[in-house]
Amino acid sequence: PERAHVESDYRDLPFPWPDIPFPPQTMTAEWTLDQLMGYLGTWSATAHYRQERGEDPLPALRACLGPLWGESPRMLAWPLPIRIGRRP
Repeated sequence: PERAHVESDYRDLPFPWPDIPFPPQTMTAEWTLDQLMGYLGTWSATAHYRQERGEDPLPALRACLGPLWGESPRMLAWPLPIRIGRRP
């Protein structure tokens, strides 16, 4: 539920102005595996998992990803939803 607005690209939020078409945007970052694990550790889904199961899912994920990731940083990309409008 915490990601509902993000998943809908914020279209379900009240917006006081007419929408202006805006091309899709992508956010990129060059991260090490440690940085990725740190990011995943901030997710509410990760916190819910820890609370409900009494264990941290990240060590097992790290063990699976580590041999594939290697020591070098990797370029990551994800969509960046942006909603803009113009005040009349």
